[in-house]
Amino acid sequence: MSYSTQADLLLQLDNTTLINLTDDVGSGMLESDVVSQAISDADALIDSYLSSLYAVPLATVPVIIKNISVDIAIYNLYSRRMDTLPDVRKDRFVSAIKYLQRIADSKMSLPDISVSGTSELIAATTVKTDRAFTIGKTSDNSVGTLDDY
Repeated sequence: MSYSTQADLLLQLDNTTLINLTDDVGSGMLESDVVSQAISDADALIDSYLSSLYAVPLATVPVIIKNISVDIAIYNLYSRRMDTLPDVRKDRFVSAIKYLQRIADSKMSLPDISVSGTSELIAATTVKTDRAFTIGKTSDNSVGTLDDY
């Protein structure tokens, strides 16, 4: 399941712009396969950020993830067609990546989505007094010490 759809992209772009960004053969028709690939690439990027915390692909898609998918997909479409992207598209892409990075860094979380796996951290099983060799500590001259070296 995709996080966004062609209809979602059409809420931000007019039909003519979407045709211009996808029509590789000059037919004047919207190429749905190109749109689907841009969305698929956007979703793969989103999943790469979320996969360390959440089971991906997400079964329930929060609105923020749908919006990020749309922004990245539109950025992908512009990127394949133009050397210079509109500033608003670059800004929205950068904002989307920053948001995803904050989620990946556990500074933010997705609403109503549970974190996958356990949140148990690895703990040390030894303490400072377990050290075999310590600077400034004399040994008891037992076998295996480095007193003679």
